[in-house]
Amino acid sequence: MKSNLFNKTIQIAGSSSEDTEMQIIQFSHDLIKLITKKLFERGAIIVSTVGGEDRSNPTDATSPSLVYYWDILETIYEYAKTMPFSEEAKNLAKIVSSEKAEAQIPENRKQIWHELIDRGIVSLQRINLGWNAGAYKRQKQEKLSDALIILGGGEGVEHLASLYVAHGKEVLPLDLPLGSSCGDGLGGSSLLSRLAIANPKRFIPRINEDTASRLASLSYERWKNSREDYANYIVDFLETSVKPQVFYVRLLNKDENEYPQVENFFRSVVDPIVKQFQYSIKDMGVSEVNSAFLNTEIFYELHNSSIVIADISGLRPNCFIELGYAFGLNKKVLPTAIKGAKLPFDQSAIPCHFWDPKLSIEKQKEFFLDFWIKNIDRPPLVSDADYI
Repeated sequence: MKSNLFNKTIQIAGSSSEDTEMQIIQFSHDLIKLITKKLFERGAIIVSTVGGEDRSNPTDATSPSLVYYWDILETIYEYAKTMPFSEEAKNLAKIVSSEKAEAQIPENRKQIWHELIDRGIVSLQRINLGWNAGAYKRQKQEKLSDALIILGGGEGVEHLASLYVAHGKEVLPLDLPLGSSCGDGLGGSSLLSRLAIANPKRFIPRINEDTASRLASLSYERWKNSREDYANYIVDFLETSVKPQVFYVRLLNKDENEYPQVENFFRSVVDPIVKQFQYSIKDMGVSEVNSAFLNTEIFYELHNSSIVIADISGLRPNCFIELGYAFGLNKKVLPTAIKGAKLPFDQSAIPCHFWDPKLSIEKQKEFFLDFWIKNIDRPPLVSDADYI
């Protein structure tokens, strides 16, 4: 069985202060390389960035770096070499960057960078021409990713964590005493680690009874003598907790004629495919409701879902409102409808999967899976680039 992390995108971000003890900085670099390698081994995709490389001693090119993206890129480069010749090392990571950042790449790093790009080992996602603001990069990184690991850092990781939390995505803050390369922020990942233990639901949306204690067990003091075990514990934690949510927009009124067929489609066809990709499910007809008002719950869960499967069989106004809300948030949306439904929008602009209840369940699953694979990564209706 594939790992729960297979094809999930994980961002790793942070920095350290030049005043941090060299032993701790070196530990953090080793840890990042181990985590990156173990995530690749489980089929995850990494989100990161690229740029210059400030060091703890600016006059010593051999002193530890204060940033971690070159650890990630080096690990990607080395991991690609280990892949069987028959398997192409393609798109192992998504790198969000800018022309200005790439111009700052050190001479001794350019060969690795060019090979990663030329061979398609990483995919490059640039922010708009001429921009280099960290906030724009972080916004794009969050949109591409399912979960975030942070260590050290200041305002940057705090802003990044707030973006993930606002969209119901997992944030795993580590408490290594690293400080920030810019000397800013309220405490960076160390502070956020304490907040996560106090309020785990805010940082780990799909929590268990032992989530707080497991977060506390991530303490650097416990693992400082064992990088390998620490990396294993972190990745094992992600294995059980990174389950992006799929929200079902669908007919819920049992008195409607189409209801039995819609219910059967979701239980027999959609559920197995979603579980195959190891996502969590939010179906307002089945899932537990946590809010006093159903409408509040619906839009809260829509906002915090990674994928929306919107079935518009029955042409219910509520379904169209929820579908429009999902599109407005630039969610990944998969519209579906029973065969023969007359759609009130242009199907060529928004592809829709028409399912046929007369087909066998296996055939229906085959056709829905094919539609998922072909359309899950379609660009949003309005992209960021359309605003300039």
